[in-house]
Amino acid sequence: MTFSSTPQLPGTIGRLSCAFGQAGQYFFQGARNVVRFARSEYQYFAGLNFLFLAFYDSIIHDTPVPIPYNEILRVSACMDEIFDQLRRSPSPVL
Repeated sequence: MTFSSTPQLPGTIGRLSCAFGQAGQYFFQGARNVVRFARSEYQYFAGLNFLFLAFYDSIIHDTPVPIPYNEILRVSACMDEIFDQLRRSPSPVL
């Protein structure tokens, strides 16, 4: 979600109203996340859960996988290269 920062009112009042408008949006989204967490709908690996379900669904219904195999291999090769470079790095990376 992006927050609108365009003043609706002129001058200083407009700049103040933007800050209060953004604060209200932050509060609303924070409260929404608390409710989702209380309902166990806000999970750390929700995206991974979706991918597993979509993958199993693709096997059962013989449909395309959610992430094409060539993309999986491309990202894996990229991650392997990153890890190799980190291992070869002479100084610790923070």
